[in-house]
Amino acid sequence: MKKVLIACGGTGGHFYPGYAVGLELKRRGWEPLFALRKNDPAAATLDAARLPWTQADITGLSRSLDLTAHAAFVWKAFRAVRLARNVIADWRPDAVIGTGGYVSFPFILAARIAGVPSLIHESNTVFGLANAACARFAGAVALGLPLGKGSPRGAIVTGTPVRESFSSPLPRGDAARLFGLDPALKTALVFGGSQGARALNSAVFSAELALAAKNPQLQFLHVSGRLEYPALLKRNPPPRIKLLEYCDNMHAAFSSADIVICRGGAGTAAELIAEQKPAILVPLPTAAGQHQEKNARVLEKSGCAVMARESASLEADIAAMLTAILSDDGRLEAMRRSYRTAGFADPLKAAAAIADLAEKIARRR
Repeated sequence: MKKVLIACGGTGGHFYPGYAVGLELKRRGWEPLFALRKNDPAAATLDAARLPWTQADITGLSRSLDLTAHAAFVWKAFRAVRLARNVIADWRPDAVIGTGGYVSFPFILAARIAGVPSLIHESNTVFGLANAACARFAGAVALGLPLGKGSPRGAIVTGTPVRESFSSPLPRGDAARLFGLDPALKTALVFGGSQGARALNSAVFSAELALAAKNPQLQFLHVSGRLEYPALLKRNPPPRIKLLEYCDNMHAAFSSADIVICRGGAGTAAELIAEQKPAILVPLPTAAGQHQEKNARVLEKSGCAVMARESASLEADIAAMLTAILSDDGRLEAMRRSYRTAGFADPLKAAAAIADLAEKIARRR
């Protein structure tokens, strides 16, 4: 039985692609071992699936001039590489996969030292710091979206895996009724992440209140996140704004919507591509390397989405964009069609594509 070591975690956007590939390789008869950051909450998911994991105590590189923080990073990185070398020596994997986040670096470097084939997956249109470092040592590079520039030679665009539930979209009417929505009305799905996004939630909710009062043919499904839900609930949303604290059925939420208003993270972009949903993207302005804005630009340039900046005019911008798009069925259809003509890799096939690449590099050993 072949073995694979998958370094992932730190955030859901780094963990889920690795998790999906691990499950795919397990279905093919491989034995996976996952490497997480210390105290990573993703460990609970692996425990529930009865998948083995190890952990490394490593932190991100400080962007400040604090010499103490830099010294701590170097020391933890050194110890993490030593641990990774021990894990690889004991586990003897046939391939090592890194899906971004700082935990990937020591294991990809240790794989290079040990002569074990490795590959990395980058979900965004720009390399994160960890993947930029890993690319120097990895034997193969898989991409979720085409890189804006600096794509390594031989990199393959595989897409970014999404949850399997997205492979079974519901009929729009059934999905609408599931959330208590009227299937006859135009529907906008709004979400900012599992913990919410204060600026996006507040501005978009204000736009919703104004638009719902003016347009009886428009309704909203707004997933606020746990942190922002109480404040929005106090604003007494009318019946045509369905406010949810959390949604564990996002594929149904997507199925109910004509348009989506959301952030520009790589996982969200992959879900939009899988569902071919027109979108208004509001990138997180503090995202590292402006990667959310760059992801949004790719979808906007392809005609699938428009981008709104998080600014003092966000409420007015969202209202104007929604009104313009939802009043034009031809434009909505053109945005949906753009997903089919843009040439994006299919996120529903991404885990299999990355697993194929892992099997390919393992055969080179």
